[in-house]
Amino acid sequence: MSGRRSSLFWWPALLVAAALAGLAFVRSGPGKEGAAVAPAARARPPMATPAPASGIAGFVGVLFSRQSLDVPARMDGLLTSLEAWPGDRVAKGQVLATFDTSTVDRELEETRAAVAKAAAERDQAAVEAAEAERQWRRQEGLGGMISAAELEALRAQVALAGARLRSATADVQATGARLAFRRRQQADSTLRAPFDCAVVARLAQPGMLVRGGAPIVRVVGGDDLWVRYAVPEEQAGGVAPGARVQVQALGAPLAAVNAAISQEVDVASGMVFVEAKLEVSPQLRDRLLAGLTVRVSPAVDGRAMLVREP
Repeated sequence: MSGRRSSLFWWPALLVAAALAGLAFVRSGPGKEGAAVAPAARARPPMATPAPASGIAGFVGVLFSRQSLDVPARMDGLLTSLEAWPGDRVAKGQVLATFDTSTVDRELEETRAAVAKAAAERDQAAVEAAEAERQWRRQEGLGGMISAAELEALRAQVALAGARLRSATADVQATGARLAFRRRQQADSTLRAPFDCAVVARLAQPGMLVRGGAPIVRVVGGDDLWVRYAVPEEQAGGVAPGARVQVQALGAPLAAVNAAISQEVDVASGMVFVEAKLEVSPQLRDRLLAGLTVRVSPAVDGRAMLVREP
């Protein structure tokens, strides 16, 4: 009999935890910041005088991060290594993965050679254009000693040399643009952390051929942790933005501040969902991960959850 009663007691808590986890996935999905919580159909009860702190039981909550991203591949190619595992904390710019660069390296060297050749041809065309201009000016200065036909031929040579110079200059610009593109490809072969973050999942494995844009690793902001918890509708009137709450995580009490309260009651669970910004403890910083189930209760100093920060 005691086993059945224990199961009946925990069943509602499990349902709430599942609902919170689902909302965490929707709110902090890959590459997007969450918007206000709005899962519901019934209006939230009006604000009421809160019950004493000792009369409010702890609420089930789930940690999540608003700063969540699936880091994508920036090129097509063979994934050669993944440098981070789930749970690792990485700094902005730290290497997360690398791709095979044998083809890119070869093309880069070929493009560098093409740039050097184009630059040499441009310099030669510049010398020829200057010489044609000098010859035409000298012959023109002789006056009647040279025929008009010869002057016209020299003028045509000047124009032709100028055209060759412009063409060679354009070739230098074109090969320079290709060189910049190859350098970007080479840089894209190394995938780096976009911000200080924690790795939560590896979405590809070394040895896979991946397309540009395919997700490689999922990361969340290392210090951007929030808690989403559910309050029964009959107690929702005692919860207000700005109020401090206590979060029990991994056996340790942490502080959080209510930031957003849903204005509707979730029909399925009969709960009002609340989001609070977690004040991360340095001792627990490396152990707190998004998705962790916690318990939320009024602030440890005994103030009701309606009391706002001074």
